Amino acid sequence: MNIESSLENEDSFISSNSSLFSTSETSFITNITEEIIEENTEENTEENSSNISLLTKNTNLKKRKYSGGRKTGEIWNYFIKGNDLGRGLYEAECKFCNNKWPRGRPKDMKIHLARNCEEVSDEIRTFWREIILEEASNTNVQTRKIKQPQITKHFNSTTSLPIAKANELDQAILKAWVCCGFPFQTIENPFIIDLFRIAIPGYNLPSRTTLSDKLLDQETLRIEKKIDNELEKSNHLTIKKQTGTFMAEEIQKVMQNIGIEKFAAIVTDHGANLRVARRIIHETNPFILNLRCIAHAINLIASDFAEIESVKKIISNCGSIIGFFNNSHAAHGYYKEQLNIMKIKGGEIQSYCKTRWGTLYTTADSITRSKPVFYWILENHPEVITNKNVFTLLQNEEFYSNCYQIASILKPVKELTNILEARNANLADCFIGLIKLGAKINQIQFGNPWKSIIISNYNHRLGEFINNTYILAYWFHPLYRGILIF
Repeated sequence: MNIESSLENEDSFISSNSSLFSTSETSFITNITEEIIEENTEENTEENSSNISLLTKNTNLKKRKYSGGRKTGEIWNYFIKGNDLGRGLYEAECKFCNNKWPRGRPKDMKIHLARNCEEVSDEIRTFWREIILEEASNTNVQTRKIKQPQITKHFNSTTSLPIAKANELDQAILKAWVCCGFPFQTIENPFIIDLFRIAIPGYNLPSRTTLSDKLLDQETLRIEKKIDNELEKSNHLTIKKQTGTFMAEEIQKVMQNIGIEKFAAIVTDHGANLRVARRIIHETNPFILNLRCIAHAINLIASDFAEIESVKKIISNCGSIIGFFNNSHAAHGYYKEQLNIMKIKGGEIQSYCKTRWGTLYTTADSITRSKPVFYWILENHPEVITNKNVFTLLQNEEFYSNCYQIASILKPVKELTNILEARNANLADCFIGLIKLGAKINQIQFGNPWKSIIISNYNHRLGEFINNTYILAYWFHPLYRGILIF
């Protein structure tokens, strides 16, 4: 029996049993039948070059609405099924980018097509984004027929909230957690769970993984769709590369609006496009000095230092200790109490932030200052240090020594950065500050394993400021005594 005759038998079955199917279901099956016949005819006349071209050319990407929702199997039209893992699960491989999953879950595959696949067409990406958002909103026929009850009816009962209201609460919680910077794991804190149980008894909080995975992906797709809609409504759009010429033009527009004669210098960081912009503006207006931001250069000394592998390991160990004490109520309680009793100044232990160069010094210094408190806790309440790695680090004298050496190296860098970021800093202060920093680096103990590295970093950054402008300012400085120091 060929395909056409079998499909005719299916058509007769559908027509004779139309009472078994709703109107929308019958329409859907008929559409599928027509598509199969067309595809079979095309295969007889012309061989299919590839599965990908078939999907992108003749797949109708209009949403088919029918009661019962979209069938999960449809996503497999875009993926290659691998080994059968049982329970309806298979290994999966994307037909477009060849990305593979050891266990192909439909929700992950949909997200991949809607957001992550770089090879898929915009049409298919938009199609699956709409599907994901439709499933998330849960606006099927049955839900719309149910009258929305008031949420106040659920305050004093354990009746589950309507799906639409639960989805709305999920979105609100996600926005609050992301915008306030709460760790996703906080959603599983017993006190948070108890709070929502009392406030909204019928609401089940999402898990940490649901919040950081499913709900975050859905909200990202909503935002992307909103951005696309705004762009479609816009009549005038301009996209320009941030080249040096473009940056110079934009800067000069601002300067001309204010009054270009009011400017004495243009100062930026050392990005390639910004260097070009400074040069163009200086050539156009010679009275405007072309200056590199010295505070940024000083901060890069600390940034370069933080990239050393041995320093990275110490930063990681500091992070382990700080993370443990921040998350342990008992350990943090003893730590804070003894910090006050011992009258140790400077505050509690502080975390390192890669984008804030000065925090490497404050992190290492805070660990060094807290050493007496850590020893007191180990001696009197060792049971509260439940993390074996942290327990070992707190006993390691070499670890404290390394933190001290890092702090001693970066302290003059931190102090100079604060001086140069002041409103009353001038060019002479910049050059004098560099000279003083070099002198302090030379005073670092010879036993410090990183002294030679920090000297090399310093010399590299100093070379960027050996120019006539800075040297002239140095000559005019009151501390100049007729000796040019390099």
